[in-house]
Amino acid sequence: MGKKTIIADLRKKIEEKEKELGDTFEAKYNAGCSLLLDKYTPYDIPTIRKKDTLIGLAGKLLRLKTDITKGAEFLGEEIKPAINGFTIDEWLEDIKTRMGVITFIEKKKQIEAWKIKLNALLTEEEWREIEIKKLQAELE
Repeated sequence: MGKKTIIADLRKKIEEKEKELGDTFEAKYNAGCSLLLDKYTPYDIPTIRKKDTLIGLAGKLLRLKTDITKGAEFLGEEIKPAINGFTIDEWLEDIKTRMGVITFIEKKKQIEAWKIKLNALLTEEEWREIEIKKLQAELE
């Protein structure tokens, strides 16, 4: 397989990954405020940038939910654990949504990095060939 064929195949794979990912990720959050688990650390879920932070926060919420549920069962009560006016399940869904946003952004960056690497391998003649093929596709 020649260099041109390999580059064309790589370009096609990158385009497929890009198309599969889509242009945007729609993020809809349940809670419109910061989560305050203790009096010192507010968590604004839509602005968290690290997956580790989200994973740790989800762990804390799941432990809290379990503890509250067990406490309620012990006391013979039925309760939906809530914090700041939203159920823990709603907060957990917001964390999942944010994780999806971060993953989407990471994948977009990876695709752009692949494009840059591939474009650096092309000669001027190959660039012309690609532009000609794009123009042909547009005109058909």
